[in-house]
Amino acid sequence: MNTRMHLYCLRHSYATLSLLAGIDPKVVSGSLGHTRVSFTQDTYQHLLPVMSRDAAERVGRVLFNSL
Repeated sequence: MNTRMHLYCLRHSYATLSLLAGIDPKVVSGSLGHTRVSFTQDTYQHLLPVMSRDAAERVGRVLFNSL
């Protein structure tokens, strides 16, 4: 098995995990050398299962706490 990690994989992981951690998207974008946040999010950010679960839990709290 080839365990080498390509540089672009690290960039994608960095962007995804940084945004997941709540770091301002402009900061993440700038640290990758991008001028547009939309480019960083569209190209480098990937949806993780934990993101979907978190979103569902937040919506559930809004729905059930408002009753």
